[in-house]
Amino acid sequence: MVEIYTNGSCLSNRGPGGWAAIIVTEKGRAVLKGSAQETTINRIELTAALEGLACALPKSDVRLHTNSQYLRQILTQEKERDDNLDLWKNMDRMLRRRAVEWIWAQGPDKQAEDDNAAEIAVSMIPESPGAQET
Repeated sequence: MVEIYTNGSCLSNRGPGGWAAIIVTEKGRAVLKGSAQETTINRIELTAALEGLACALPKSDVRLHTNSQYLRQILTQEKERDDNLDLWKNMDRMLRRRAVEWIWAQGPDKQAEDDNAAEIAVSMIPESPGAQET
């Protein structure tokens, strides 16, 4: 089982943003992170999930933790996709090759790694105090 904890953050709904994906397997833990100069909160959350899933081998069983209502509603409630279609195309490809369980990272399901991913995502936002180089 691969556990992936994701988070994306923006200074405002549109602008600079940062993302993080923490991958935990029986072999250890890895942290992926990055930023975008111009993005939206939905796009950066989707990027975090994609980057994390890309590290899981095809045919892997994955539990992906997210606090993104955007991802949750589209993937578990089959809401319509009306933006970020380029990223959704990649997500569909990833999901065909992996068995993914989506975990809503709020309330009792929230874990320490969810908070860690959030802190890393914020630290990756360009132009924010404490931003890291990518």
